[in-house]
Amino acid sequence: MSAPDRAGSASRRLLAAAGPEVYLRNPFRVTGLPTDAAAKVLRQRRQLLQLRPDGAADARLPLPETATPQQVKAAFEVLEQPEQRLIAELFWWWGEPGECGCPVEIHQAHDDAIRAHAEILDLEAALAVRGEDRVDRWTDAADAWLDAVEQDAFWRHLAHRMRALRDRRLDESTVDGLRAVIGQALLEPQVALARTRQEPVLMELLEVWDLDGDLVYDARLRAAEPVLDRTKALTSALREQLDRGHSGAAAELALNELVPMVDLLERAVPADRFRRAARVRDQAAVLLNNSALALDDDRNQRQARQLLEHAIRLAIDPDTRRRIEENQQAQVSESLHGQIEAAITLVKVGNHLGAVKRLRELRAKAVAPGDIALLESLLAQLGRSWFTAGPAPVRRPPRSAGWLAQAAVCLWFVAGLTWIGAALGMASRDLGIATALVSVLPVTVVQADWFRYGPMASWSRVGAVVTGLVPVGVVLAVLWGGQGPAMLLTALGAFLLALVATVPLGQIVLSVMD
Repeated sequence: MSAPDRAGSASRRLLAAAGPEVYLRNPFRVTGLPTDAAAKVLRQRRQLLQLRPDGAADARLPLPETATPQQVKAAFEVLEQPEQRLIAELFWWWGEPGECGCPVEIHQAHDDAIRAHAEILDLEAALAVRGEDRVDRWTDAADAWLDAVEQDAFWRHLAHRMRALRDRRLDESTVDGLRAVIGQALLEPQVALARTRQEPVLMELLEVWDLDGDLVYDARLRAAEPVLDRTKALTSALREQLDRGHSGAAAELALNELVPMVDLLERAVPADRFRRAARVRDQAAVLLNNSALALDDDRNQRQARQLLEHAIRLAIDPDTRRRIEENQQAQVSESLHGQIEAAITLVKVGNHLGAVKRLRELRAKAVAPGDIALLESLLAQLGRSWFTAGPAPVRRPPRSAGWLAQAAVCLWFVAGLTWIGAALGMASRDLGIATALVSVLPVTVVQADWFRYGPMASWSRVGAVVTGLVPVGVVLAVLWGGQGPAMLLTALGAFLLALVATVPLGQIVLSVMD
């Protein structure tokens, strides 16, 4: 018959006992007994707390605070099992050294660890700790425990307690089994809390335990298991929606549920450290890409862009990212061409300024070289007032035509102002001052978008008619100006006609230059 595996049994029992309530439900806390209580003291205590069949406690001794009769009964049953009792002693106060002969510092270090760890677990249970205080408390608990268990005298105390229990079911290998898994056991309460709450901060705080890297790595994966499972379930649901052709429902599922869950997973187990998380992220990125491609309705292009942006952000594999980026560029170009067609429609109905503004917005967003060249070409054609809905014309005015048109407008404006001033009998000095003050107006006019892309695109014949009204206004000012209000009204009318004439004059000059 093979010898019992006492080390393995102790390891398994320790891991099973190490949960978020490892201190709250500790048998010594429930019964009020010290950890070095002899078997005789334990029996006497149990007799005082003997439970009647109806479950009520004996009135001779009140139950410890918060403990129910059933919990007291269960606590005594645990203490009767030597292996479980030794584990309960490990997770409760040792107090002053007694027969063990330990240095005071060993018991103090152990009890400091118990206090720090129990306090943070109680605060977590009450949802009463956040921010830096939370980080500090978990760090203090981790440092205190690791300072204690790294000392050989700590384990000599447990070996002494094992011998003091005088049970053949225990031997030195029992303590070896506890020591082998103490690191994992200390992580388990935090792992269990993080799993239950699916809270990334608790998973991140596992890193404060200065333990073997693989041990913390595995603990963090166990803590994130529900998040991993939920993410996988969402990817399967999304794939099913796509297979059924429900592109709209797939997009909603991807944006509202899958993307937030993958972001949560990234905080819990970063993809650059955890290969399982990286694979899940890549799968999610591919499905987001497929969901975007399935949205062929123009009304859903905004969702498609969002899906592709998230897909590129989540993709880990370089080839996956490259393919998604190519799809994004194709989708952007397709959408861009549709918006260019809409801008062309604005030109057809005479809204040149609206078309220019829209094309400028598209130019600012364009990334593909071909799209940039196309937009710049269209803007250049609009700037020369040669824009057409079809291909660009072969004939183009010389580059100086635009500047000549603007110069002619400015000269015509100043000349008109001079004529009006002379007709009103203004002195040369006053006329020069007035001309200098308003000379900025034609420059502002010819540089404005509404002039360059709006009025300058009007027909040349209309411009000729309006321009011809300027000398008519001058003649009226000379013949009927007179004095007083009539003269001022006539002068104002002539001035406005001169200003209006600057609008089509540029188009006339361009036509002549052509």
